[in-house]
Amino acid sequence: MTNSHFGISLRSTWYLGAMLAVSLATLAAAASDFDLQAFKRRVEAGELGKLDEQALRTLLAQSPPSALIDTALLILQEHPDYQAVLSKKERVHGKLPSQPDVIALKFRREPMATYGEWIDGPHKGRRVLYNSATNPTEITVREGGWLGLISVHIDLDNPITKRDTNHSITEMGIEYVLRKTRADLETLVNRGKTIDVSRGKWYKEGRAHYFEIINETDGPPDFYAHWARLKFNLDTGLLEEVEIRDRDGNVLELFSYRDIEWARFPADTFDENNPAYGF
Repeated sequence: MTNSHFGISLRSTWYLGAMLAVSLATLAAAASDFDLQAFKRRVEAGELGKLDEQALRTLLAQSPPSALIDTALLILQEHPDYQAVLSKKERVHGKLPSQPDVIALKFRREPMATYGEWIDGPHKGRRVLYNSATNPTEITVREGGWLGLISVHIDLDNPITKRDTNHSITEMGIEYVLRKTRADLETLVNRGKTIDVSRGKWYKEGRAHYFEIINETDGPPDFYAHWARLKFNLDTGLLEEVEIRDRDGNVLELFSYRDIEWARFPADTFDENNPAYGF
């Protein structure tokens, strides 16, 4: 995990692009008899959501442990722009907030750009914009309430950006934790550990079908997380929730994504002069 707030360095921008390339390259590392594209087509056709519990477990047991992760990455890579509502709680400086921040998030992969508006929670009213194409070294921030009398440009490495989160704004997208967890799985496999994600939790919420993967490792520094729970929507193939805990079982992070929509944003979406943002 990084230890930053909304800031992101040029090195981090490069890193995100490199990680995307690594994700694409490592898709080929699955078992030779596994057809990821065919698996993805089944997901997009809604077939996994229609399987009963035992049939789904059998399918996952016959697939690489990263099948759901790789499928979600492929789907996201086909849709470079999306928006979602993110609900997040993070343990920062040893404290986990009682209420989550709820953020209306807009994300563009190339060139990297993100806009977030805090619509509920402890920091309601905050607005943050990052656009690597126009200002790769700064973010634009306007707080809610009396703190938001004016908007400010903050250097990406300014310590003030480390107040209440462990992540930069570019790490709030869905892909970040997918890539990190996939890297953990790959490291475990390379170390000879047998991983059976088919023993995860299958359940329904309303009409939606879900499957949760639990991944346990030795934790940092060799791994992203000691304990990670990933909740996949079997009807869409997308990750909707991730929970990270330390080796003592303490919750470090809980991120939930809802109302995920593909988009083609107009040019002014990531323009700080967009009057809709009030910067």
